[in-house]
Amino acid sequence: MSQIIYIGIIAVLIAITVALATALLRSRNAHLPLQHALDRAGRALKLAEGIGGVGTWMIESAENRLHWSDKVFAIHGRPVEKGPPPLAAAIAYFHPADRAHVLHVVNTALHEGRDYEFRARLIAEDGIIRPVMSRAQCQLDDNGKVSHVYGVFIELPEEMPPVVDSEKASSLSFAS
Repeated sequence: MSQIIYIGIIAVLIAITVALATALLRSRNAHLPLQHALDRAGRALKLAEGIGGVGTWMIESAENRLHWSDKVFAIHGRPVEKGPPPLAAAIAYFHPADRAHVLHVVNTALHEGRDYEFRARLIAEDGIIRPVMSRAQCQLDDNGKVSHVYGVFIELPEEMPPVVDSEKASSLSFAS
């Protein structure tokens, strides 16, 4: 199967998980079958993450707080124990030539509710430059404002071995 098919499968799993979580949160008297369905969707999503270089993430827009799966930490070369960085620091991982575009699409998603997909270069904490793709869907609250942005993060296959820019890696500061 190609990576594009995996992306589609993961996008569907994310959509199902978001729909189930939304229904669960809206229901004050949540029924056990709904909780079981959400648990199953979460387990399926975890299994899907094990395929290739695919991870999931979420932004809570009210707090601008990130949540990363273990695979997203691995792609960034960031220890899970450090937790996800603040949103601005996460965007700083992107190559300087790609950063303005990434910032623009993320801000547009958060403020206008526009879903997105982009390809960019990420500079991991160890200095390795990785081509990545991110796809995101916005979830709106009852007032039409963005409450969450859910997404997948994919490490793209490369034609040649990763490039390590030692000078850049030593000059980068990653927020804790």
